[in-house]
Amino acid sequence: MARYGTLREGAKLLGHDEGHDLLTQILDMEKAANAKLTTLAVASVNKTK
Repeated sequence: MARYGTLREGAKLLGHDEGHDLLTQILDMEKAANAKLTTLAVASVNKTK
């Protein structure tokens, strides 16, 4: 995710609006996937007895 964020900001600085928008979409998808995996881990994998 850090790489997408870095690339996104680089695209913005260089004036590549389309690239910035695409990388923003990808970063948002990565964040959503991370949130789902975290929820799964908390609910299932990390269950305490």
